[in-house]
Order: sequence, then structure tokens, then C-alpha cells
Amino acid sequence: KRAQVVISAVLCPIANIMARVIFAAYLYILHCAVAVQFNTGDVKLDGDSSGLLEIYLSGNWGTVSHVNFSKGAADVVCHQLGYSGALNFSVANGTLIFRGTPVWLAGPNCTGNELHVLRCKWDESPCNTCDNRNDISVQCNSTRIWDNPYEGYVRLNGASQSNGQLLVYLKGQWGAVCADNFTKAEADSVCRQLGYTDSNRHQPFTGATEDIWLKNFDCSGSEPCFTNCYDYPVNSSWITDCLSGPVGMSCEYDSNNIQPAGTDCQFVNVSSTSVSTSV
Repeated sequence: KRAQVVISAVLCPIANIMARVIFAAYLYILHCAVAVQFNTGDVKLDGDSSGLLEIYLSGNWGTVSHVNFSKGAADVVCHQLGYSGALNFSVANGTLIFRGTPVWLAGPNCTGNELHVLRCKWDESPCNTCDNRNDISVQCNSTRIWDNPYEGYVRLNGASQSNGQLLVYLKGQWGAVCADNFTKAEADSVCRQLGYTDSNRHQPFTGATEDIWLKNFDCSGSEPCFTNCYDYPVNSSWITDCLSGPVGMSCEYDSNNIQPAGTDCQFVNVSSTSVSTSV
């Protein structure tokens, strides 16, 4: 009995500590899982730049059927993920176990120039005659779009392609955007330049280290290019009087609120842009 008491006295505290550690780990994993925000139309591959294609619709991830899938559709997927284009696509038949996920889309009609996969013509209802044996896989070129951006190019640097810190490429350098005078009108224009319909969140971004390029804005909210909303820097000096810090934001694709996308933003003469908003 004494031995049992001794063993209990030793093991019970250890078990209690282990239970607390496991519970803390569970909370941490749960926090990390919910911290990543996905929006309708987000896409992902199960590898770094290649793998099974999935799209986020109706609050869940699902796959895409091989039916009428084309090189143009693959290019749009890769562009949305930040790659310069697609190298190949193939049916995942025989290479993957049955996933049990819905097959969200089939029959794309993409030119390859669309900035977002939902700007292609799809059947957005679940494919009742499709199954996971015919899911599509895509292989993207490993070159990133932002390795050779045009003047005024924007990107969201975050955990998914539709949200993160806003960065803009000016004068050969990437820089952040000040949150002081940044409104939903500016955020909407950024999202349209990226192919989305509008924004659903913008706020100061914590933990950023990039220098700030822009502070003055004057968007109406209808511009398809963010390049029409700000003063082009007259020199290469960074903004030093930004009180709120750099801005972070999130974009969405709302099929009930289709707005023109910024497909021609690379042709805007950014160096001539100017707005009258006072600092």
C-alpha cells in the first residue's frame, strides 16, 4: 500500500502536468488554425507549386473536375497563387486516395488572362456526376510574379492569397502603405487590381518591417487600379510620419457584386498619378 501511495504521489502530478501541456498545445494549434482567414475563391495546391487543386467555396475546401479543364484555367490558378504561369496539368486519377471532398467546379472557360479563377465562367454548383478520381492537379512555374513586377504592382503578403500586409512596387522597390488615410475605397481598388470584387477588412498590420511608400490617397471606390488613388513618390524617400503603421487588408469575391478587374493596370502611367488629398 505504501508503494502504491508513493507511486500515486509521483505519477499523478506528472500526469496532471502532461494533461495541461497537451491541452495548451491543442489551444495553440486551434489558434493557428483559425488565424488563417480564407475567402471565397481562394485556391491552393497540396505542394509548394504543384499538386491537387482545391478551391474554397461555401466555407469549405473542394476539388475541381478535369472536365474541360485547360491550360488557360491552369494559368489563372497559378497567377492567383503568385506564380508566373502553369507548366502542366493532369488528372489526379490513381495518384491520390479517395478524399471524400466535394467537387466544387467543372467546365471552366478561361482565356488565361483572368486575375481570379471565379472570373472564368464556371458551373458553381457542385458537380453531381463528378468524383475525386477525376480531380485535377496543376503544376505551376516556380517563378514568382513579384520577382519581375510592373511599376505599381500590388500584393498581399500573408497566410493566404486574399489577405495580408499590402505591399506596392514603386521605383524598383517593394514598400508598405500607411494606414492613416487608408479607407475601404482604397482597399476595394487594391482588391480589384488583384482580380477580386471588393474588400472585407482593412486595419493596421502588426509585425511589419517594410518601409512605407505611400500615405496620401483619394479613391472613389470604383477604380479598378490602385495606381489611380495615390501621389506617386517624387523621390525615393520613405514615409516617416505614418502614425498608424502599415496597412493590412483582406479581399473577397462576391458573385453578387461583380466589379471590373484591373487587367490593364500595368499600362497605367504610375509616375504621372497625383491626388489632392492633404496630409
